[in-house]
Amino acid sequence: MSQLPRIAIVEDNPPQRMIIQRLLEKDFDISTFASGVPFLADESRFDAVLLDIEMPDLSGYDTCRRFREQERGTDVPVIFVSAHDTTPERVAAYEAGGDDFLTKPIAAHELRHKLGNAIQIREQLRALTSQSSDAQRIAFTAMVSMGDLGVVIEFLRRSAQATTHTAIAARLIAAMKSWGLKGAVQVRGQYEQVALTAEGEMTGMQASILEKMRDMGRIFEMGSRAIINFDHVSLLVENLPTDDPDIVFVMGF
Repeated sequence: MSQLPRIAIVEDNPPQRMIIQRLLEKDFDISTFASGVPFLADESRFDAVLLDIEMPDLSGYDTCRRFREQERGTDVPVIFVSAHDTTPERVAAYEAGGDDFLTKPIAAHELRHKLGNAIQIREQLRALTSQSSDAQRIAFTAMVSMGDLGVVIEFLRRSAQATTHTAIAARLIAAMKSWGLKGAVQVRGQYEQVALTAEGEMTGMQASILEKMRDMGRIFEMGSRAIINFDHVSLLVENLPTDDPDIVFVMGF
């Protein structure tokens, strides 16, 4: 039985599909699919998915959304592949549930790096979740009891004592966790920029979305995801409680 990481390549263009397979077949166990339909019908489990955007029958965006609805696809890294690199495409890929983005023609070293990094981050998150689930539940229960105003007051008190951009970012992450929110924070200073998440290393897609949308308005909502921008801070919320719009109001002050 193969011990290599299992990768699904979903690409409708046969030459492109073959090129990607040849680039990866020495280091990964590869399965290829000509469209999203057979990929979704297949019950195999994968460590990562390379997903083309423009495909017949079912687009890469829709394929990713349906894959995320499957039990096997909840935490599998999905890297979108496209011949176009525009902000609308990256936003749509992120909104659909993508973790990263590759532009064609694909560079072999970048492809291997992104795949390896995505798989490593997923394993780290799984280990972290397993080790700290009980502690997180206890902490969440305690922080929820503070109420929204208590979270804001605690953030203001602790951030006033912060002396570095990293410390401020950590305070923001703590406030987000108090509301049960997941996501990322970018703090921009005159000489440095700090990016931080509660789960570990920021993914390429998170970094790209924060960077590209920092100047696109104060609040930008994408279903259950949202970007909240300030002059020197941007917040990325990935599990916005759509039934509680007051959360966005409180975070946006």
